[in-house]
Amino acid sequence: MMSLPIIKANNQDVSVILKHSAAGVYESTGNTVNPPEEKVYAMFTAILEKGGYYLVAKEEDQIQGWILLGQHKDYFTDAIHGFIYDIFVLPEYRGKGLAKMLIQYGIEELKLKGYDEIGLNVFASNTAKDLYKRLGFKETQILMKLSV
Repeated sequence: MMSLPIIKANNQDVSVILKHSAAGVYESTGNTVNPPEEKVYAMFTAILEKGGYYLVAKEEDQIQGWILLGQHKDYFTDAIHGFIYDIFVLPEYRGKGLAKMLIQYGIEELKLKGYDEIGLNVFASNTAKDLYKRLGFKETQILMKLSV
C-alpha cells in the first residue's frame, strides 16, 4: 500500500476537485446517473457550506485522490453521525491502495471528532462496495426502483 500525506484541502484543491466531481458521480453510479456539472457542484458545495471538508492525498501539489467528510442526521432517529460523502481516486493513481488509505484516514478523523458511527451511500453497481465491506461497513438500507 502506498503512503502519501493526507491533508485538508485548500481552496485551490477544492476548485480542482469540483472540476472532477461530475465525472466522479457518473462513475460511482455505474455510469447510470449523469447529472449536469452545475447540479453536482451545488450538491457538494452545499455539504462544504454545512461544515463538510475535503481531505486530499497529493504529492508535489498533484492531487491523486480525495475524500469528503461531514456529518449526517439520521432521518428516523435524528442521531448525528459522521459521513463520507465522496471518495475518488484519479484513474492514473488507482490500484495502489490509495482509496483504502483515504477511507481509513477519514474514519480516524471522524472518530477523533467524536462520532461513534460513520455512514456512506454506495450504488449497488459500484465496485468500491467490496472495499467498504472489507473495512467493516455493513448494508443498512437497500433502495429499490421499478421502471414502468
